[in-house]
Amino acid sequence: MTLLRAEVRAVLASPAGQRALAAMLAARDSSGEADPRPVYRLLGAHRLLAANWPRVLGGRGLPAAEAAVVVEEMIAAGVSDTLHTLSVQICGTFLLSAGSAVQRAWLLPVLARGQRFCTVLYTESLVGSDLSALTTRAEPVPGGGWRLTGRKVYSVRTALADLALVAARTTVEATPYQGISLFLVPLAEPGVTVGTLPSLADEAFADVVLDRVAVGPDAVVGPTGGAWPLITGALALERTGVDHVAKADAWLTAWFADRAEASEPADGAAGDIAAGEVAAGDLAAAGGLRTRVRAARALSRRCVEELDTGRVDPVGAAATKLWCSETAREVATWCAGALHERALWTYRDPDAPAGGRLEAAFREAPGLTISAGTSEMMLELVASAGLPSRDITPAGEEPLLVELRRAARVICSPAGERPTEDDPRVRAELAALGALGFLVPGELGGTGLGLAATLAALEAGRTLALANKESLIVGGPLVAGKAAPGQIVPVDSEHSAIAQCLRGGRASEVGRLVLTASGGPFLGRGKDELEHVTPAQALAHPNWDMGPVVTINSATLVNKGLELIEAHLLFGIGFDRIEVVVHPQSVIHSMVEFTDGATIAQASPPDMRIPIALGMAWPDRVPDAGPALDWSRAHSWTFQPLDHEAFPAVGLAREAGRTGGTAPAVYNAANEICVEAFRAGRIAFPRIVDTVAKVVSEHESAARDAVTLEAVLAADRWARIRARELTGEGRDGVREARSGTRREGESAG
Repeated sequence: MTLLRAEVRAVLASPAGQRALAAMLAARDSSGEADPRPVYRLLGAHRLLAANWPRVLGGRGLPAAEAAVVVEEMIAAGVSDTLHTLSVQICGTFLLSAGSAVQRAWLLPVLARGQRFCTVLYTESLVGSDLSALTTRAEPVPGGGWRLTGRKVYSVRTALADLALVAARTTVEATPYQGISLFLVPLAEPGVTVGTLPSLADEAFADVVLDRVAVGPDAVVGPTGGAWPLITGALALERTGVDHVAKADAWLTAWFADRAEASEPADGAAGDIAAGEVAAGDLAAAGGLRTRVRAARALSRRCVEELDTGRVDPVGAAATKLWCSETAREVATWCAGALHERALWTYRDPDAPAGGRLEAAFREAPGLTISAGTSEMMLELVASAGLPSRDITPAGEEPLLVELRRAARVICSPAGERPTEDDPRVRAELAALGALGFLVPGELGGTGLGLAATLAALEAGRTLALANKESLIVGGPLVAGKAAPGQIVPVDSEHSAIAQCLRGGRASEVGRLVLTASGGPFLGRGKDELEHVTPAQALAHPNWDMGPVVTINSATLVNKGLELIEAHLLFGIGFDRIEVVVHPQSVIHSMVEFTDGATIAQASPPDMRIPIALGMAWPDRVPDAGPALDWSRAHSWTFQPLDHEAFPAVGLAREAGRTGGTAPAVYNAANEICVEAFRAGRIAFPRIVDTVAKVVSEHESAARDAVTLEAVLAADRWARIRARELTGEGRDGVREARSGTRREGESAG
């Protein structure tokens, strides 16, 4: 045990510590949410709340790994770390790295002492944590200062906070990731209303309305309009997994203590559960989970140690967050199952296991896989990192860490310092990285950077694990023509399935490719029934947990249209030999029909771990990469033809793919703008594909031109501006953009 850990335990066990813990529990609100501020203030008085901050600011100047010990001990004592994470680890770190001298001197010491608390307000209704769709705005006030207007949802512990770090749009720029600023907003300021939203866990969600809230010019944290690199860099701080590991360990410890208590005789009577029965039934499973928790702790500590170097690997942090949060969820679920009906006893029941802590854990754990990035996002980030190249690795450094660090500097540089897509340094740098396929903004310039990265990877001879299908689709023959056989390995579940099925025969024996589609949330509805569906309904996918744009693409079946084009480019099969069939269960991921009438299908639960692992290890399989199907129970798998009248997106994609040239790029770009318009309430659901069809038809006469990077960028730019005009978002610059794209009846000369 370290000296610091012993000190924290001693503080919490002291009379003052026991009073603080009692005050915390006594302050439970109606939802069961305890108030940890008395404990925070006690730790702050001992300079333990922000132990890794400089002493002059209220800390001890210790390494980040030592500060993590404080978090572990708080959680072990039953103290929620959420407000501490928000106030000290996120808001405090923002101020340490980007705050002004006045902001740091004014706020950091009181945060370190637990005299004030700060929360984070990013997430908005219908757009989640996708800051590219941020609608909260900050308008400058004559004479200095700003007025903020907007609504923020799903923050936690907001009722206990004094201030909030608010993300708001200050200007409209070429890309949605520019023009975002961070503001320190006192929550007691006139115009701020804090309400609550239902929550499964004890910690209630907040619904915060900002109605022309006035703040001074000194409220801006970091550069005005340049908050995006700060926000993305800070995400790694939330993904160290320290809290997830500590919670999982505390929950397992509580389960062991409850089992031991249940096995002990009371007043000479036999215990409820015999010790031998516990060992035979549950101890092996608990031991396996304990091993997983220890592995998670090792990952977490490695991630925390990087904080002191200032070189946090975003992909390593994503992998750590994924493993730690999923482990914590599994521990909570298992503990509840092992307790049977006693798992439902809350802290209000005197005989509840661990004082109701395991019941609360069961409700809290699912949220751990969502906050700070969903598990699906973490998998996508890891998959999109590409494969390492050892020939550029300095001695003693890990290849992936070096490459991703360099990549982050290229992609996340401040806008004024970032090279453009036409700058040869971009492709040279990305070619040297060997870690490509990045998820890059699809706005003006974003497509260029993603496509240029893909081209650079192929030219450098890299194997590309392709999770970002858009680079292949918009680049078309430009990308496919540069790829050697087997150089592009698909990660999408459908194309991974096809690649696996194609192992069952020779290329000359392939009859058709059959892509399966879940049908999305509106399966079975007719065209007229789709007129009034809402964004919330479109985001409720029955099988998959994905980002908002991909989820809505699944509802319109645009995603299946994109996958149709991708399959043609990946496998060299004509569009007339690629079919789409609806399979609501999402178990058969795709099929290959051979010329003798046989069909080979790939089946597995709807889980991305298998295709991602296969993509990274191709052509080898990774043992235990994901769950297998349970053949001990009955299954019903159904298939039905696609309703092309209600969902015309697949047919439109097929025609765009047959047209070729830059038509697929226009299809993709116009759709992204139309999805934004639907989410913002400017167009109805059927108008998404209707508008895409109009934009594609207007572009069609120029689509057969030879594809170059410049042509793709021009088509992408024109399609976005034209789609914005048609959806009523804005008309500036449309005439100029059209001049670079011929219309019906115009000559090529």
